Amino acid sequence: MNIELKVNQKVKNNNINELLNDKLKSITENSQNTELLETKNYNNKSFYCLRCKKQLGRTTYFKKHCLCDAPTKRCKNVGVDIDWLVVKHDAEKQLNYYKKHKKYLYNEKPTDEQKKDAIINSNDFINQVFRYDLELTEEALQIWETKQKKLGYEILRIKADLHSLPYPKKITYLIKDKIIYTPYRNNKRYLIKVGYVDDIYYEPSCFNLKENSSEYIERYNLNDTTNKDTLDYAFIDNVCKINHKLIKSKSYNEKEEGWLISDYNHPEIEFKRYVIKEDRTILNSNRCLKAQNKPYGYNLTYYRTTFYETTRKFKRNEYPINHKIKKHTFTANQTMTLLYLRHEEKTKN
Repeated sequence: MNIELKVNQKVKNNNINELLNDKLKSITENSQNTELLETKNYNNKSFYCLRCKKQLGRTTYFKKHCLCDAPTKRCKNVGVDIDWLVVKHDAEKQLNYYKKHKKYLYNEKPTDEQKKDAIINSNDFINQVFRYDLELTEEALQIWETKQKKLGYEILRIKADLHSLPYPKKITYLIKDKIIYTPYRNNKRYLIKVGYVDDIYYEPSCFNLKENSSEYIERYNLNDTTNKDTLDYAFIDNVCKINHKLIKSKSYNEKEEGWLISDYNHPEIEFKRYVIKEDRTILNSNRCLKAQNKPYGYNLTYYRTTFYETTRKFKRNEYPINHKIKKHTFTANQTMTLLYLRHEEKTKN
């Protein structure tokens, strides 16, 4: 009996040991699995592509995906449309953050709001867009404009109409307290001053004169032997000038050698000019020197309002242009029109 009891006790002990070993094995296996899951699970610990919002755990994969010249076929835009330059800039930002803090910049997939913030907060991107004529999507442009307006800046877009350009080129500036700035910042993160806002002054030669007056004769170099063609030219040119009655009294500026124009019941017309110089600031020493030498803008004065001599009317320009006065052309029809207008004015008087 004692032998049987001892055998049974040994069997029980062996069974208990086997159960304990099985439990220990299951615990160790579970712990190993959880460790593996933790290392492989990139939730809250990962790089993210700002364009397609994909998680990319390894640095090499992330660099191949986000730092190439253009997005791959697998990288499809999700949510807010975003320029690839912003994606690259944000990828570099994530890598630098990880290198410095040993932590990931994003804890979860970036939202559309974060994508918008990346667009408007990427100073280098804004520099490249405006300085190097890169395209900017309408949505991104609106976001940037909204931010500038909140900061108290006025957006100014002008058209440079030059013979060297195939078409009038639009250039963007910022205005605050009548000072004109470039839309991008220098390496110290300050906006660059390039000009100022002022009133439009018109020289005495811009206004018409009384016919046969001494000023009229002096302006057109007339005398007793002047031929008919010259007299006709003088008449048409004088009629096309700005009406001298529109001169604002006591507004003559000796420095500008010109007069201001009264509003003459047209409040929508602004007699403002924008005196701007080109900018050649070097923004990034790592960029191509050829690109650095390209100036931003031109040394020109742009006008919100232009006087068209053909129609003898002021026109407000949606985008200020570098023409204070548009000269008339001499055609038979125009001459007859001017003669008719002249006759109409005389009958009214």
